[in-house]
Amino acid sequence: MPSFHRLAAAVAVAAFSPPPAFAHAGALAGDEDPLVIGAGALAYRSPFEGEGVSVFSIPIIVARRGAFYVDGLEAGATWAPPSTGAYSVTVDGFIAARALPGENREQVTADAGVRVSLEGPVGTVSVDYRRDISGEFEGGEATARYEIALPVGAVRVTPGAQVVWQDRATANHMYGVSPKQRREMIEDGVATPLPVFEIREGGVSLGADLKVLWPVTDRLVAIAYVSGAYLGDSVRENPGLRDDFEVQTLAGFGYRF
Repeated sequence: MPSFHRLAAAVAVAAFSPPPAFAHAGALAGDEDPLVIGAGALAYRSPFEGEGVSVFSIPIIVARRGAFYVDGLEAGATWAPPSTGAYSVTVDGFIAARALPGENREQVTADAGVRVSLEGPVGTVSVDYRRDISGEFEGGEATARYEIALPVGAVRVTPGAQVVWQDRATANHMYGVSPKQRREMIEDGVATPLPVFEIREGGVSLGADLKVLWPVTDRLVAIAYVSGAYLGDSVRENPGLRDDFEVQTLAGFGYRF
């Protein structure tokens, strides 16, 4: 059974998590400096053999004060140069947690990165690069993303899509299985210990997600989020994978202070 901290991390730091899901969305709290605290349920479908869907309760924490923000397990600062016309550019510097997919390989590491976003009338395009700073795998990952916020009455619906490139070290850390990990699975009595597999090259994966923010009252907001990812070629070669994709869903409520 996966530990609480690893599964909580999956909301924001699975391989295909988007940039800050809610801290940059002023509609979440009705202003530009939200402080929202709440709780939700996370359902995560593992792509590995012998692992299914797990559901856990998790805290929801979103805060922004001036340039600084916290959104789940990502924290950072935003620089916004003066905008011209209908378009605006922002630059985020951030630190974020990273958790391993699946139920039986527990480890949380930390990344540092930078994100550049261009927002306009037809949505937001962003690119970011992040790199391991924990010394566990010393790999990097780059993401190109598009999303658009669609007001539906009082509800804010935001679909998004992204392309993620991982270098060999990152892909192997996320989806490979080391001899030590297999040995620990056997010692823990895992019914289907995963076979040892080393991913030898980086690759590109595709992801899509949908965020929904519904202000139930002036203070209470309902939050829903679903994301999916189609894994890259080198990752899909792992014989321990049951699926070529992974999916996670979050539903909960937050209270604006």
